[in-house]
This record gives sequence, structure tokens and C-alpha cells, in this order.
Amino acid sequence: MSTRPALAGIVFVVVTGMAVVPAQGGALPKLSISDVTVSESSCGSQQAVFTVSVSAPFGKNASVQYATADGTAMAGTDYTAVGGTISFPKASKAAQTITVPITDVLIPGMNKTFFVNLSNPVHAALRKNQGTGTIVPPTVAKCQSCSLSCNDGDACTADSCSATLGCQHVNASASAKPYCELAGEGIYGSMGPDPNFAQCGPSGDSEWADSDADGLSDAEEKLGYIDLNANGAYDLGIDVPLNVDGAPDPNQPDIYVHYDYFFNDGTCALAGVTPYAHDHNPPTAAIASIKAAFAGRGINLHIDPTHDAIPECGPGGALVVTNLTSGPSGGWTIDPACGGDASTGGVTSVHALKQVHLGQNALLSPAYHYMVFSHYSTCPDQAHCNACATSSESACGSGQLLAGGLGDAEVFGDDIIASFGSDTDHPQPGEPTVGLETWTAVTMHEIGHNLGLLHGGAGDCTNQKPNYLSVMNYDFYGGGLIEAAYPGATTYKACTTDADCGGDPYHCSEQTDPSDPSQCGNPNDPSTCPHWCYHVDYSGTLFNQLDQNHLDETVGLQGAPDNLDLTFYYSNGGSKTAYGPANGAPIDWNQDGPFSTDVCGDVSDNEPSEGCGLLPKLLPSNDWLSHIAGSATIFDNFQLHYQCTTNYGN
Repeated sequence: MSTRPALAGIVFVVVTGMAVVPAQGGALPKLSISDVTVSESSCGSQQAVFTVSVSAPFGKNASVQYATADGTAMAGTDYTAVGGTISFPKASKAAQTITVPITDVLIPGMNKTFFVNLSNPVHAALRKNQGTGTIVPPTVAKCQSCSLSCNDGDACTADSCSATLGCQHVNASASAKPYCELAGEGIYGSMGPDPNFAQCGPSGDSEWADSDADGLSDAEEKLGYIDLNANGAYDLGIDVPLNVDGAPDPNQPDIYVHYDYFFNDGTCALAGVTPYAHDHNPPTAAIASIKAAFAGRGINLHIDPTHDAIPECGPGGALVVTNLTSGPSGGWTIDPACGGDASTGGVTSVHALKQVHLGQNALLSPAYHYMVFSHYSTCPDQAHCNACATSSESACGSGQLLAGGLGDAEVFGDDIIASFGSDTDHPQPGEPTVGLETWTAVTMHEIGHNLGLLHGGAGDCTNQKPNYLSVMNYDFYGGGLIEAAYPGATTYKACTTDADCGGDPYHCSEQTDPSDPSQCGNPNDPSTCPHWCYHVDYSGTLFNQLDQNHLDETVGLQGAPDNLDLTFYYSNGGSKTAYGPANGAPIDWNQDGPFSTDVCGDVSDNEPSEGCGLLPKLLPSNDWLSHIAGSATIFDNFQLHYQCTTNYGN
């Protein structure tokens, strides 16, 4: 039989019907996997379907393995990992698919990618072995676009839908309602607590708590803002910032103050006084001393660093009066008989100023006290003052207002006025000035009223008590607490600089003391008189009670032996005054020389019409009294939660 060598190695192709089957020895079919983009704008579940295409029919049964791999998209979070083997029958050119389930994307964000890799082909070759899956998130959160419910079933959270953040579940005590409203305290007492307070409050799971009793919930302080729209994110101009001048502490009370100040461009002044440009912006050192006094006792005083300068020149070139008002029930209307009218410069209420200057529509009110350093407080002159209702500070009596008062403040509230009249920090030569000690003591005094302190301490109206050493006491209102020359001394420590006073918290006064001309370089020149060492504080010592009908001069004031404070007292119907030590040394209450065990005297100069036997006992007060509850410090004599009062919001 003959052979045909020339035909060796030739490939034969058999065509059967429509199938074209390559014979052995030809090029292998090539596999390619597609890329896929999945849009999550749809409200239904999504899948990424990758197509594996074939370049030519298979000569034999073929297969290829596949597996997903992470890119910026993560398996188990963004998609479900898959893997396996695809089989291709002999003579087929049909494409196959790989399906990858995609996790539902609910909120807008960045595109994410993952991969499907082909490997280990059998009777096939790889042309494109990797497919890219791109997940495109929705442009609007699906709780909005797909009307999905955000209710998580937790009674302690406020649920909301954000177009960008999706469903948010914010602790309800960190959103719109003051904590005292949730707890049913203060003005909300008649309404009772929130229906969920038993479950969410301290007696329940404690999701709602105000551990340090400062009126701000722990949740708000941990967030660093009050989430008024409950969307889980801080929105400038909507939410109330708390990470201001330091972060809040749920276990240590936080007090927030925003202040603005009046300024004069030199176009207006009192009648007969030459106008000069000045402002009522408090010195930085005064604010720093007050913050240090609070910090030293365990309270964080946060001062908003932004302040508005408000013109004090009214119509006709006169000076505007700033007036506190009684609250919403009065419509914040100011009686012109008290505050004046356009002819006296006009009058504005703290409420009206808050609407403009305490954030838009008083945005900061839920957390911030509002303080105005103005020219006049309440009334422009004594004739108008005589027509005013009682002062906001006069919870204890008639409260007759006096022209030239240095301030006014709500007792247990959030509004404060400090007014130094023409005695500003930028006077013309020869005009009176306000010393740093006065700026500091007056400002801290008025803040104290907002915290519920009266002139005799917590709940005590008696002013000028020798056993109450606090800037709330009028005897220390303008010059701070006086440092003794040494423990037990009856004279103050004179100074030239702060260094003479021994360092913080003591400072050297800017004003001088002309009360004893013999101590002055020139008895006729007050500027040559001594300066004194002082500090600012509320009372931190519970001294002994003083029975003015039976004073024991040998006992004095029972402070610590190293106490350096000097008290101030009166005798002979107020005609004589003197300093006394506060360290347990004897005090000559009637200023007659010897120390007696039973003398009578009106040492507070408050009861001139009362005789011996009828004089009231003077009770001490420790303003800073506190106790520990859990891990938080509670101050017993401060009323920090002004949001519980009718003063809130006015």
C-alpha cells in the first residue's frame, strides 16, 4: 500500500451541522471576563453579573476556575465572595456568567471596586483574566429615595433620615429637648417626665443621664454638640457647639458663656461730657482669672471666643440703656418710664440682643448664658430708676434700682448685664477708670446670680455679712477678696506688682486705696495711695454663725489657720469699718479695743433700725459645697440647669 508523506501533519476539520469543531493541534479558544458597573440607585437588591466570553468553539470539554478579590470594596461588607469552576462543553462557543451578590448601599459615598479573577484554564487559554466590578452608591440616601423606615425600635433614640447619612439613631437626650424636660424637672414638673424616662433614664438603662447636674446630658457632652436636628452629625448654624474653649466633661460641670460688648465711636456721651471713643470689652486677664477660679474648684467655664461689638450711641447722640425683662409673658416690653425712650438714648432688651447676637435666633440658648457689657443697666438715671420694677436680683426685698449700678442678672437664669457707665477701660486722662479687680469681681458676681447665688450665698438675701467671703457680698463686689498681710493680720497686703502678692490666684489691684490718707505718698493724690492684693472667688469656707446680739470676739471667724482672707465689718451704726482676719484670730467686732466674749453689734450694717436683742443671726455659706455621685461631682449650692426655669428662652 502506498503512502502520501506530503499529507502528514495536515489538520482536518469536520463540520457537522452548524458546529465547527477544531481538530487537535489547533490554537486553544481564549476566555475573557467582562467588567461590570452596578448602580445602587435602585430600591431593589442588586447583583453584579460578569460574562465570560469565548473566542472560538472548544475541541474538548473545557473549564476555568474563578474567585472574587477585594479592591476598595470588602467581601462580607460590600459584596458576597464567590468562587468555583465554570465548565464549557465540547464544540460550544456559548458565554457563561458569574453572579456576585451586592450588599445594599443605603447612603451616598465613593465608588468602590472589587475583582473576579479567572485561573487554571483547562483546554482553553486566558485573554482577559480579571473583571472589575464597580459599585456606584445612590446620590440620595435610600431612606429618602425609597421611603425606608428608620425606626430602630429603641425608645431612647431619636430616629431621622439624612439625605447624605441615611438613617440616624441619636440618643434622644442629645437632641432638641432640655434634659430637665425629659426628666420632668423645674417648670416641666407639672407635665411629668418623658414617657420613656423610666426606661431610658438613670433608674433604667441610663442612656439618658446628666451625671454632673449641669443641665447638659452626658450624651450631648460626649458628642461635643447638641444635635438639634438629630441627624448624627454636627451642622454649623443648626446645632449647638459644646467643644468650645475646651471639651465638655460628663463628670465635671460645664458652664458656657457668650458675651458681647458695647462700643462708642466717639460721637455720643453724657450731657456735659466730651465724647471719646472707647469700648466695654472686658480685659482678657479678667476673663482668665474667672476661668481659673472656676477651674480651681472643678467646674469648666467655657467662654465663646466670638464677640460682637454693639453701638452704644442711640438716637440724638445719647447712650442706649440695656434692660433685662421678665420673660415671654411680658412680651419683653420695656416701660419707657424705667428704661427711657429715644430722648434719653433709647433702650434695648437683652432678649432683643440675643436674637441677633447669640447665633441666629438665639441658636446658642440651650447651653449658653448671654452676657452684655454695656454702658447702662436697666435705667439711665435715678428718676427713671425710681419708676422701675424690682431688680432681677432682688429676690429678697424691694430691690430699688440705683442709677449707675454695675450690673443686673437673672437669679437662676441665663441673662447678664455688666455695665460700667463712663468708667470704662479706655478713659480720657483724669476720668475715673475701672480696675482689673472690678472687671473681674463684678463679672463673676453677675455670673453667680445666674447660678442661683444671692448676696448672702445660696438662698440667703443678707448682704455684707462678715462671715460670707465671696464676690457675691457687696463688700467684695468691686475689689475682690482682700489678701491679709499675713494670717491673722488686720491690714491688707500692699503691692506694686502681682509678684508682691505671691502669685496665682492673687493679683495686685490696679486701683488704689485712699481710705487712710496717712498711707498715701500725697494725701491729696489718690494715685499715690497703696494698691492691695486680691483674688476673686465665691465662698469656699463655711465659717461660724454670727449672732449679732451675742458676739464672741475671742472666736473671730473660724477659718483655717493659714487663711489669708480679710473680712470687712461695721460698728457704731455703720459709721466705722474695719478689716478682720478669717483664720480664727480674735476680732474686735465693736472696735472698742479689748476682746470680749459677749458684745452686740450690727456688723453687717443691714439692720440700722433694730436694737440689740433683735438683730438677726448671720448664717455662713459655702458656695462651692459639693459631693461625689458615682464618678461625677455635684455642686450643691449652684443651680446650673437654667433650662428648667421660666428665664430660659426669654
